Amino acid sequence: MDGLLGEDMKLLKFCVALIWFGLMVHSYNIDLDHPVVFRGTNGTFFGYSVLEHFHDNTRWILVGAPQANSTYSSSVLSPGALYKCRIHSNPEKRCTELDLGRGDQRGKTCGKTCKENRDNEWMGVSLSRQAGGNGSVLACAHRWKNIHYQSEHILPHGACYIIPPNLSRRTKELLPCYQGKVLV
Repeated sequence: MDGLLGEDMKLLKFCVALIWFGLMVHSYNIDLDHPVVFRGTNGTFFGYSVLEHFHDNTRWILVGAPQANSTYSSSVLSPGALYKCRIHSNPEKRCTELDLGRGDQRGKTCGKTCKENRDNEWMGVSLSRQAGGNGSVLACAHRWKNIHYQSEHILPHGACYIIPPNLSRRTKELLPCYQGKVLV
């Protein structure tokens, strides 16, 4: 009988801890009564990644849409896109695509043995930001591919872009898994 009482006490402690944890998680949530909702095109995975960004007293939500067609890369097949949505003074809840300055060219050379393939690269699949008021943003496309010149082998290295704090198109490309790349 004592063994059963001990088991009941363990179950009670577990239930109390679970309820307490549930209350703590709920108290951390964002305003559920007045949510700010931004919408993108269906089928683009708009909202796959989300990042809060601020610069010069302006707050933004940056949103990745990895399967979107890009306005700035219209010749590339579904490269994905990154959107900026202003948090305050945006009553229509509109988001605009960020121009990452990558252009509309297909098969651009990217090093001594590299020709890029941006089709279905999933730009905006991951987002990160440096801390502080002047933090840069890192946006990545993990399915970016290098077509090796000599052999036409496709090497899926992935690519990232460092976006300046003011979200201008003066981005810096990072190809972390490609050794033949010389950054300028």
